Amino acid sequence: MLQALFNDNTNPVFCYFSENNQYEDLNSRFENNFIDSTNVEDIAIEKFVSILFVDIADFTHLSDKNSASSIAKMLKEYYEIAGRIIQKYNGSIIDYYGDGFLAIFGLNGSKKHPKNLIKAAMELQEAVKAFKPRVKELCHEDFNIRIGGHSGKIIWERIGIPGMHKHAAIGDSVNFASRIEQANKYLKTKFLVSENLYQQIQKDVVVQKSFNIRAKGKEGMHRVYSLI
Repeated sequence: MLQALFNDNTNPVFCYFSENNQYEDLNSRFENNFIDSTNVEDIAIEKFVSILFVDIADFTHLSDKNSASSIAKMLKEYYEIAGRIIQKYNGSIIDYYGDGFLAIFGLNGSKKHPKNLIKAAMELQEAVKAFKPRVKELCHEDFNIRIGGHSGKIIWERIGIPGMHKHAAIGDSVNFASRIEQANKYLKTKFLVSENLYQQIQKDVVVQKSFNIRAKGKEGMHRVYSLI
């Protein structure tokens, strides 16, 4: 069943981009905290980073049961909480896609990006627990997130025509991190990481269980770890 689900053509697109109207703020953050902005205008840069996908569980049900204004208010508050945590650990949210986001750690060249991802994800889980009463107040529903993490190479570049520029994280590593996050739904887990990421942070985490999964676009089986 898992293999069939992961080979389904309904899986989301592989590539995720930052919104155009956030470009100036994002560029400023790179200039101050990450990489020299003069190097990212038109040059594709290969980097080894850690990639984090976070998704709200059962968001369709949540949306169906509440008004658009309630959902918008809840998402605004949630993303403010998540954004502060990601930034605290030197990560950058480069795309929001309704009920989830993509964050990357290590764009500044820091070798600590695997641990920073784990710290941010763990803190985000705790913050979500504290945020649950607020969601109950706004939407009268429970609130949970699903997390997927992976370490690997990406191509980081600015693409698009004048007036429609975006920064993009492109590559198999981004695709695979997305697949790992999606696997939570079918494995009934909350936080999965790849073998690549796990090997770098295994002394700092507690594993609940490991699984072998198939991921669309990749050959063979791939081990992922469910973290507590």
